[in-house]
Amino acid sequence: MRKGCSKNDFGDDITVSDIVEKDKCEALCRKNIGYQHLEPIRGTPVYWQKTQKDLFALIRTLGIPTFFCSFSAADMRWEEMTQTILNQNNDSRRASDLSIEEKGTLIRENPVAAVRMFHFRFHKFLKEVIMSPAQPIGKVKDYFHRIEFQSKCSPHTHCLFWIDYEPQFGKSDTQELYEFIDKYITCELPDAETDPELYTIVTEVQTHSKNHNPGCKNKNTECRFGFPQLQVEEIFRKINPEFDQCTIEYIVNN
Repeated sequence: MRKGCSKNDFGDDITVSDIVEKDKCEALCRKNIGYQHLEPIRGTPVYWQKTQKDLFALIRTLGIPTFFCSFSAADMRWEEMTQTILNQNNDSRRASDLSIEEKGTLIRENPVAAVRMFHFRFHKFLKEVIMSPAQPIGKVKDYFHRIEFQSKCSPHTHCLFWIDYEPQFGKSDTQELYEFIDKYITCELPDAETDPELYTIVTEVQTHSKNHNPGCKNKNTECRFGFPQLQVEEIFRKINPEFDQCTIEYIVNN
């Protein structure tokens, strides 16, 4: 309580008797001030209240974020992690020989190892790829991220990125916006012959229209997210400049 607050409702110093007395203690616990000492502990409500304020400060200072990105753990594909867990458990099996069910059981029984691997990979990707001199999404001015856990207990990260010199929607020229989006956002399948491994990964985990999960059908639809989605009008114009507006609208809407 000394870390959280120093005064009670009447402006007096909080004493041991205030904590021992049930009614006074409950009154303190009904207010946010009774939980301020938890602020440094990640995951507590007061920690996220502070984090939310920090995020709003970023938005007020830097404006609307340029990109919203999600990164999920592909822990069922990380054979080196699975093999490490097997070795630690003195299990003589090879990770490559395990079935999907066996890998899932192994990861569920070793959640700390799985989360540490995800933490390491995400921050390595952030530093060595996103923030690298190659600037795959542009020069990052600042970023914010939060790690959450899905219903299957697998971690994933939601990120906001502020990009330097990005065009502003509603302020910049429309053509400049199109060019910025086309430069950093693509939708393309790798060549199956020159890079079969990457082609397999992309078609299995990045092709939503072919891999609906139970969450897609929550609202009694084939896919509540509307996949597969058609391309936007600007793409059709690039494919065939002779398309008139009526033709494009018909294709997009039907």
